[in-house]
Amino acid sequence: MPIDALPNGLWFDPRSLEKQADSGAWTRGLALYRSNKVLALSITPAGDHWVVTGEVQGSQRAPYELCVDMALNAEGKLTYWDSDCDCPVGDNCKHGVALMLKAVYQGAPLLSRTGVAGAVTPAQSPEAPSAAQRKAAVQAAEVQATELAHRQAEAKLLHWLQELGHADGSPHWPEPGESGSYRARGSNLPEQFLYLLTVQCSQSPRPLLKLEAVVAYPKVNGGWSKPKPIKTPPHAGQPVYDRSTLPERQILQMLRAMPTHASYRYANYSAEATLEGNLGKLALEQAASTGRLFLDDSKGCAGTALQWGPAQTLGWVWQEVPSALDINAEPHWALRGKFTDARNKLCLNSPPLYVNEVSGLCGPVHAEGVSAAQLDVLLKAPPLKPAALRKHQVELMQRLGSVPLPPVLEELTTLRGITPRALLHLAPTGAFDVAEAGLIEATLRYDYAGHAGWWAGQGASVLLDTAQGRVLLQRDPEAEFDFVSRLFDIGLVGGDGGLFGLHGHAPQHAWLQWADSGFEVFASQGFVVTLDDGLKDWIVHADTLDVTLQPQGADQPNTSAWFDLSLGMEINGQRHNILPLLPSLIATAAASPLNAQTGQPDLPPYLYLPNPQPDLRGFIRLPTDALRPWMATLLELVGDRSHDFTGDSLKLSRLDALRTTAALGEGAVWDGALALREMVQALCGRIELPTVAVSAGVHATLRPYQ
Repeated sequence: MPIDALPNGLWFDPRSLEKQADSGAWTRGLALYRSNKVLALSITPAGDHWVVTGEVQGSQRAPYELCVDMALNAEGKLTYWDSDCDCPVGDNCKHGVALMLKAVYQGAPLLSRTGVAGAVTPAQSPEAPSAAQRKAAVQAAEVQATELAHRQAEAKLLHWLQELGHADGSPHWPEPGESGSYRARGSNLPEQFLYLLTVQCSQSPRPLLKLEAVVAYPKVNGGWSKPKPIKTPPHAGQPVYDRSTLPERQILQMLRAMPTHASYRYANYSAEATLEGNLGKLALEQAASTGRLFLDDSKGCAGTALQWGPAQTLGWVWQEVPSALDINAEPHWALRGKFTDARNKLCLNSPPLYVNEVSGLCGPVHAEGVSAAQLDVLLKAPPLKPAALRKHQVELMQRLGSVPLPPVLEELTTLRGITPRALLHLAPTGAFDVAEAGLIEATLRYDYAGHAGWWAGQGASVLLDTAQGRVLLQRDPEAEFDFVSRLFDIGLVGGDGGLFGLHGHAPQHAWLQWADSGFEVFASQGFVVTLDDGLKDWIVHADTLDVTLQPQGADQPNTSAWFDLSLGMEINGQRHNILPLLPSLIATAAASPLNAQTGQPDLPPYLYLPNPQPDLRGFIRLPTDALRPWMATLLELVGDRSHDFTGDSLKLSRLDALRTTAALGEGAVWDGALALREMVQALCGRIELPTVAVSAGVHATLRPYQ
């Protein structure tokens, strides 16, 4: 609002201020002045100009502090003004206008009372200089240029010395009257970096510490001016940055490297960050080392001064937390950290930190027996249902270590120091699984004083539900693994759930031999062996070989054209036809190498052949000594033509019967076809041929050479 007249007693013409001020700042500043928002005013002469300082109440609870550099001419008009304010605008703001208007109306009386009214010589209106004045001005300019060159050379030296001081970590503050101050001319209070620490979400379960670098200057009467935010990246050439030490510049760099929740109002730059990682911890420690770390007083000003304190030990407590979904549901339990000193405020940064406003300390946090990584996870524990806690009580005990268990969990009886027994149960594999799992499955279990089970992969402690309640079993993993190693040494391979066996594609002879010996191989290794009912009489022994060769047509045994070959063995005291086993026997013999001396298949002492009876499973053990003479003969017969092995006997022609009899030699024992055997023996020269009388009708003469 313009002022039409210049009343007597005014220090300078307010219309000259209106012309140099922003229209918006002028209007709002005039309103502040008329509302008596200017709380303090001080005017100090400074050579050919004035320094006006004061306080103006703004929108915040704390008033803004201002410093105005101004000059007047002889007509009482303002020639220039430059205000510096703590508000976000900073320069030539509405608060500066309000303070200047206060100086307009109160400046003259104030200066009269202090006796400095004539301390500043107002600038005179310019007049055309004379020739002598021009000459003098030239000479003065030359002198000033010489002085300027000297000052520049001196400034280089001083700047270099200042950099050496920075390298030593020694700050440099301007002496009174020294140029380069960030404050307005006439002020001897240089600005410095301050560090404000704020506890965000202090009443929530997850409070966090935020650190912000600001700029302020120390007041003459103690304390600090209202901090100003850093709007642009600090850089060389700014007085406050040039005066800072290397650790302070490193703090600014660390703040930029950490996450922030600021709105980035100032050209995408913010000098505040939530302290995270070792970088955040280091930034806070270095800020405390400057002596200018303060708690934010909730008004954006420096509150309690803070120092770096010793690490505080954190204890643990479980707290009941009501269910967020159902108020009638059983409450959840949440793990929370707790200090012995209740004045310490725990902040869940990563790593966690504490701050104590009473003692003026801040620093790191640690917990006994807990690593830094585990501590970070424990402090983020969610509320947990009691049912889940009971179900996984063992895992909680294993993971929490020295951290106490929730009170909702009962105390457990612990079984420890028990040597386990290895229980091995053997059962035949289902018919459809033999091709994959082999003939027999072995199930391994460990018995600890009557508590049996398989707990591989569940840790050294397992929770058992018994008739007497829950007990905690301390396993002996080394002993359990030793039994598994023994099974591997025997030749078995492991599967899931404690199952062992031989792969279906691998030879199964080992199972047959182990079964034939009563699975003594496992008992000798310390296993308590139990057998499924399906393994009862799983291996039966065929003892004596009974072979008969009978002619068809008992009335003419010497002239029969066909013979029946019957093979049987005594099994459990009864003769059983083993003719259906011949294909398997022949296949086994055909695959066996020939003995170099006998020319017969080189077979093991016993052969295990599947039981041919449809209602029985298992195998028949056949002795090969009695069968060996028959193998070569039967191989020759099968090679000539096909035969039916499904009946009770094998039908042979007289020629095949004669060949079979001749091929058996002296080692075979069999019954029947006596005339056929005698013929073979006579033809082989083993017995004399019968004498046959020459018929009377035969007349023959033997020649001498016959």
